[in-house]
Amino acid sequence: MPQLRTLRPHKGILLYGPPGCGKSMLISEASKMGGGTYFNVQSSVLISKWQGESEKLVKLLFDIARFYAPSTICFDNCDDLIGLTNLRFELHKQLQMAILKQIYDVFESENSSRINIIFITSIPWEIN
Repeated sequence: MPQLRTLRPHKGILLYGPPGCGKSMLISEASKMGGGTYFNVQSSVLISKWQGESEKLVKLLFDIARFYAPSTICFDNCDDLIGLTNLRFELHKQLQMAILKQIYDVFESENSSRINIIFITSIPWEIN
């Protein structure tokens, strides 16, 4: 007798395309139609010159998204945040680790289907 496995819905999406083709607008409108809370995150908001501040902002973002679930977190122009292959600064590496830790926690949690994570980029081949 064959074994059946339960498939879970996707928890994250990488959306890519040339600049100006409407990736951000598409996600914004789709999340409005879905009725959840939409968080559009720019890299300039999360990157701080003070050590530890960026990690606090990432944790706060995901805590608020959990509180207002169902929610969608959209990292627009994520190249600066999650892994350009030429990361030079230790602070960027710490920010990258904080984002990846929070994403891992979302994917492993019981309420993971209530939070969607979307990354938008125009150069997917540069992401590590």
